Amino acid sequence: MLPLRDKYRSTIPSGLITPIPAHLYSAPTAAAAPALSDKRPDQRTASSALRPVYIRPNVVSQANGSAYLEVGNTKVLCSVFGPRPQFSSSGFSDSAEVECQFKFATFSHADQRDGYQPSDEEKELSKMLVQAVSVGIRLESYPKSLISCHVLVLEDGGGAFAAAVNAASVALARASIEMWDVLACMSVVHVGGRVVLDPTLAEERSGAGELVVGGLPALDRLSYVSMRGVFGAALVAEALQRAVEGCAAMQELISASLREEVRRSAAADSTL
Repeated sequence: MLPLRDKYRSTIPSGLITPIPAHLYSAPTAAAAPALSDKRPDQRTASSALRPVYIRPNVVSQANGSAYLEVGNTKVLCSVFGPRPQFSSSGFSDSAEVECQFKFATFSHADQRDGYQPSDEEKELSKMLVQAVSVGIRLESYPKSLISCHVLVLEDGGGAFAAAVNAASVALARASIEMWDVLACMSVVHVGGRVVLDPTLAEERSGAGELVVGGLPALDRLSYVSMRGVFGAALVAEALQRAVEGCAAMQELISASLREEVRRSAAADSTL
């Protein structure tokens, strides 16, 4: 009997589910390689392995640009509106202003959440999202304008903020907003005496520390860095290097999804 298939879900474009390409990082030493029995909560055996990734641009018709992104069990929807004129009493502004709203759905995970008023965590994550996203936009190209980015976390399976930045990167590109590079973001946690990339929710909650890095890989520049908790001095460099490698891998996946969307749109236009 053939397995059931969701006819409303598009087939994942080739190349969008992949671990970190081998050429992006040096081979780990024997001491750093995890044992085969030392599996992570989602059965990954490698500390540097990404979860499966699914990206679908243009899912919200009312937005100028939008994206739906899955990373493992984490599901994020991002909508971008603008650039649109901004009328401010402070006078003329020679660059655009970016505003972001980060919201967890009430059913995003087992913890009960208030579906109306934004929590302190959501307010803080909204401010962090502005910092992470605005660096990649050519703000001077849009004087006296406002760019709005709305992120809704449908399911939080770990790494929700990094997934939000990556979804925003896709949505901004589909909104035809000028950017310095394709933004990519990745988080690592210090758990069980080792540094693991792209953590699950269980790893985030049990970890001693977390490092989130956003980057512009093509320009070889970091756009955002935040750290909480405790990282030993010997682990900071390893954590940063692993996060940068993860950003490079995620940028390849984002770029592949955008190219696939352009081909899909061109094919649809040719049939008209």
